[in-house]
Amino acid sequence: MEQFISVAQAAERAGVTRVTVYRWLEEGLLQGQKLGKVHVVQADDLERAACAIEPRRPRVGKEKAHPVTS
Repeated sequence: MEQFISVAQAAERAGVTRVTVYRWLEEGLLQGQKLGKVHVVQADDLERAACAIEPRRPRVGKEKAHPVTS
């Protein structure tokens, strides 16, 4: 029996953000369905996709300079 999980649950299981899961869906890296207003993915498909998708490097933001006080 197929187990469907929400995008939020998929993100939590994969250790990524919901935005990343939506991006995977848009790019076709992950298959999903829309049930009403909610997107769902198959739990098994998430496992396969997460293994196949190479993790991206985390973005490194510019560090804010802290004022030096003496």
